Amino acid sequence: MPKCYCHKGRGPFDLRSTPLTDWAPSPDHYPQLKKDGGRLDPWNVRLSHVLCNREDYGWRMRIRGMLERKMSLEDIAEELNQQGVRTPHGSAKWSAATVLRRSSPNATGTSIRMSTPCSPSYLMPVTQTRSCTAAVGSADSKGG
Repeated sequence: MPKCYCHKGRGPFDLRSTPLTDWAPSPDHYPQLKKDGGRLDPWNVRLSHVLCNREDYGWRMRIRGMLERKMSLEDIAEELNQQGVRTPHGSAKWSAATVLRRSSPNATGTSIRMSTPCSPSYLMPVTQTRSCTAAVGSADSKGG
C-alpha cells in the first residue's frame, strides 16, 4: 500500500471492530504479496488501513491479469481509464508508468518502450534480465 487514503494520514487507525471500518489496521504483505507466497513475517509485513490495502490489492490483481494476457502497459492504462477505475493519489488518469508502478512492489525504476506486451515483472527477481521491454531495476543498480 504505497499510498494512504486516510484523511488523517498513515499513523492514526480506528479501533478494530466488526465489521472492520475503512480506517482499521490491516496487515499488508509487503514486499512479497500473499498471492506470491508472502507470509506475515516481520520482514514482509507493514501496517496499513483496510481501505488502502484493499485498493492496492485490487489494482495489483487487475493489472496482473492484464499483463498475463500479454497486454501492453499503454493498453492496460487505456482500459482502466475506460472502465473508470479509481486512480492512485495524485493521478488524473492511468498512464503506462502508473500501471507499471502499481503492478509490482519491486518497481523502483523504469525503462519502458510502450505498446509491447510483456510478462509481469513481479514474477522474476529484480536482478534477473527480463525479455520484457518494461525492465524494472533495483535501487542497488542505480547507486542509491
